[in-house]
Amino acid sequence: MTPRLRERLDHVSLFQELLYEGAFSRWWRVSGGAIACLVATALLFETAKDEPVVAALFVGGIEIILLVMVVSTVGRHFAVGFIATIISLAIVSRGWFLVIPWGLPVVVTYEAAKPLLGAVGNVGADSRRHKAWIAAHRKEPPALAQGQILANTVNECAAAFREGDSLSGYTREVEQLQLQSQCQPLSASRADSATPARFTDRDDGWRWHYTPAAPDPSGRIAGYTVRVFEDPDLNRSSPHYFTDAGGEVREFVAGKPPVVVATPVESLALLSRCIAQVPAARAKEAQLDKAELEKLRWRVWNPIEEVLGRCPSLQGHVALDYPAKKYGVIAVSARGGNGKVVDTVGVYGVELIPVDPKLFVFEVSVTPRTSYGSHAGIRSYFIARDGSIHVRSGRGASARDSLI
Repeated sequence: MTPRLRERLDHVSLFQELLYEGAFSRWWRVSGGAIACLVATALLFETAKDEPVVAALFVGGIEIILLVMVVSTVGRHFAVGFIATIISLAIVSRGWFLVIPWGLPVVVTYEAAKPLLGAVGNVGADSRRHKAWIAAHRKEPPALAQGQILANTVNECAAAFREGDSLSGYTREVEQLQLQSQCQPLSASRADSATPARFTDRDDGWRWHYTPAAPDPSGRIAGYTVRVFEDPDLNRSSPHYFTDAGGEVREFVAGKPPVVVATPVESLALLSRCIAQVPAARAKEAQLDKAELEKLRWRVWNPIEEVLGRCPSLQGHVALDYPAKKYGVIAVSARGGNGKVVDTVGVYGVELIPVDPKLFVFEVSVTPRTSYGSHAGIRSYFIARDGSIHVRSGRGASARDSLI
């Protein structure tokens, strides 16, 4: 046998041994895994553009199958070829192919969990803000003015809804109150709602609850009740307020009888007495000589100025309405918050209506005004010529309305 023939026979023998041991079949399986990886990568790139979630689920399925192949003996070489190609592509692309598409399950899962992670963080921040708010408010007594303002505001918004209602009734859905003009801030303090404005620096701690009356046969809601109270999380005994469609605000304190608050009645009673005293004061002045009378100069004043000038006790109750000095104003106040001793609850305009100006006989119309930060409510008042005080829910009170 020639050396060349022997060499050829040795090569054939080696090939037979490799074939017997399955070396070529393993190589083909590894190559098949590599080719499958390239094809799958190309397909996934197209799918990920339009359907990232579908692509992520597909990738996840492939990765589970590869893991099973590696752990078991079935298709291990195919899986090795597939994974080796992913690693090679990742090296060549500096990690890009490791993220897209083969990292899609992680990316999609992270994006889906991001809102949840943010919510968990917000819960912690909200809890800290809540505790800080409680601690700050417990250091100060309840701001009664803000509770009374809230009661008046709900009444004003309910009256605004009634004006536009075809049946001239009140709303049965509390959300409708918040849709009225200048009533949107009510949503932040409604007892049965939670808003981002709750437990912030602007939150004074008062909550309100509206209960409509039962509808009549026509479906009209003829009345309602409102309860105003401090947030239960403050966990302290404080006044609470009740009001209804009549507009009267009553304050309830444990162990004490209820009292009517947020009302100008005390100032009106004093104003009525002062008006009644003017004719007698004028008659007394008529006996003075001209020089002494000139010093007083009452005759150059309009009626409201004369009443205020003759009656110093009205100071702190009634003031001139600048720049319209022929009118007066009454400001109703109560204990304030944020370090304030008192806050204005509501402002009323005062107009003297002449009956007999020569004898200084006047009637008085008192109308609620709504200004930024203060709400006088829906009750108007009237002082008749005999000094009696009348009240009604709505504007335009007269001597025909209920006596106080």
